[in-house]
Amino acid sequence: MLGAGHRVVGPAEEYLEYLRAQQVSPNTVKSYARALALWWQFLELFGLDWDAVTLENFGAFLSWLRTGDDRRSRRSSAVGRLPSRRSPRGWSR
Repeated sequence: MLGAGHRVVGPAEEYLEYLRAQQVSPNTVKSYARALALWWQFLELFGLDWDAVTLENFGAFLSWLRTGDDRRSRRSSAVGRLPSRRSPRGWSR
C-alpha cells in the first residue's frame, strides 16, 4: 500500500502481508487494503500519526467517512488536539 509521496506505508503493508500469509481470500486483502488506504489518507490529511491516535480521532475519522469533509482549517476538536510526531520505528504518517 502506498501513502503520500508514493511511499510504501510500512505498518499497513506488514498487516496486509500477515493476511496473505494466513491465506485469507485475495478479495479480503483487497478490501482491507482499500480501508487502510482511507485510514492513511485521513491520518495524512490531518497530520496524525498512526501509532498515536485516540478514540476521539477515530470518531473524527468515521465522521470524515460519512461527510467527506476535508476542510483542514476547520478541524474538529477531536482531530485538532493531537500533536503530530514521528513514530519510533521511523515511519511517518
